[in-house]
Amino acid sequence: MIKKYIHNLTKRARSIRWIDVGTISIFFVMLAIALFFFLRRTEYITVRLRVTQSDGLELWNMPPLWYANTLKPGMEDTDFFGRSIIKIDRIIPGFPEDNKQKTYIDLRIQSLYSKQTKQYSYNGIPLLIGSYQRFRVNGIQIPGVIHAIDKLGITTYPQKKYSLKGFLDQRNNDWSLDLTNQPTSLIEYDGVNKYLAEKIENNMEMRLDDMVIAKIKEIKKSPATKKVIQLGQTYTVPDPERLRVDLVVEVIVSIINERPYFKDDQLRLFVSSIIPLDFGLVKPVMTLTDIQEAK
Repeated sequence: MIKKYIHNLTKRARSIRWIDVGTISIFFVMLAIALFFFLRRTEYITVRLRVTQSDGLELWNMPPLWYANTLKPGMEDTDFFGRSIIKIDRIIPGFPEDNKQKTYIDLRIQSLYSKQTKQYSYNGIPLLIGSYQRFRVNGIQIPGVIHAIDKLGITTYPQKKYSLKGFLDQRNNDWSLDLTNQPTSLIEYDGVNKYLAEKIENNMEMRLDDMVIAKIKEIKKSPATKKVIQLGQTYTVPDPERLRVDLVVEVIVSIINERPYFKDDQLRLFVSSIIPLDFGLVKPVMTLTDIQEAK
């Protein structure tokens, strides 16, 4: 009985054509692909990336200014059918330090979501907050640390208008100035170079995503002085090359732990701190002497 059964199976197996085997194989391959895509769906997500020079969470790890300026909103890569794969939606510039620029960018990415791991991935690499990744857009490699994925990692803070009073200090507005190399007779400047002071006008605005985040409400320019030493005595003398600039600037701040911060949580404001302002071709740095909530 068993021999007869085995004989029938052998006979049937011999009767199966190679084309039948191929058809069955293709069916199971298609079934496996369908199950794979059922468990992993494609989604567009927004990834906020802090551009860095290397793998590290430290905030001082910033790209050079020339590199930060090559990144523009609207840059994107597409697939064979012209569909967007990755696109720079938004650039959030931080404050420049020397020749470096803190830079955050929002990337719109076509990612895969796994129901099993509950994670998004791009080009086979998991997208995780705090992880260091390298993206490619328009032939530019963008390395950085992921700060947020969609709403995860984004904190919305209450916002208020604050009035800031301050002045422009030459030490913060002339990067070529090094007081350590000045003659011993020179102590300090009271103003900034005229070429900078003359370009700053009332009602200048600083914008982020078409929103005014800082505006000059008052400006006062007066003759500057400088202190020098002669024969052991300190003298205050006129400085014809400079002007003293006092400002009142209205800004939008975020309130974090009952303290005002500028540009989300990038810069805490307090008396004697500095605030870099960006009015396009003019980028003064103001030293704060008074901070009050605007009326």
